[in-house]
Amino acid sequence: MVDLLQNIHPAVIHFPLAGILVAFGSGVIALLIGIFLDIAKYYEGKKKKKFLSKENIERAWRFIDRFEFTSWVGAVMGEGGLIIAGLSGIYASNGIDAAVNNKYLAFKVQLSIYLFFILLVPIMLKLYVGIVHKKSIFGTERGGVPPNPYPVTYRVPPALYLLTLAICAVLAVLIGGAGGKLVYGHSVLEEFGLGFLLPS
Repeated sequence: MVDLLQNIHPAVIHFPLAGILVAFGSGVIALLIGIFLDIAKYYEGKKKKKFLSKENIERAWRFIDRFEFTSWVGAVMGEGGLIIAGLSGIYASNGIDAAVNNKYLAFKVQLSIYLFFILLVPIMLKLYVGIVHKKSIFGTERGGVPPNPYPVTYRVPPALYLLTLAICAVLAVLIGGAGGKLVYGHSVLEEFGLGFLLPS
């Protein structure tokens, strides 16, 4: 088992970032579709003219729910990948003592702990809103059809959901940057003038 964890680390290190990027990208798409519906609502209110049919509205909300679910799956994949990558990384570096005695490994361990708990926010928020309120993060009822044609969708939950995912993406990039510095002696962050964010 130990040998397996040591050997799979290079294969799983990109899973957390991939999951987080899928989660963030899918969430942004869901948000943009919802913004389009809000613009349609504003247009109808100003022009007193029907802009979208009921069928198109329901189709748009179904897309919102699908992208939101994809986003949540990506976040769960990122969390699971982080756990596997963290454990395999510790074994690959010959234990936690060796890890924390290296400045780059210690940096990666510290940020990984932050990332683990911050990534729980969007995961648990989705579960809470879905189970307790039987709605999606972006305001629809289950099934994709809103309780009225244009509910107010963008309040605290979607902002908190996407903000925490953005923070997680930044942390994952920093963790990867420190890994590149450790293994190759340089990091892609340095190419963009962001090397100062890593331990010196």
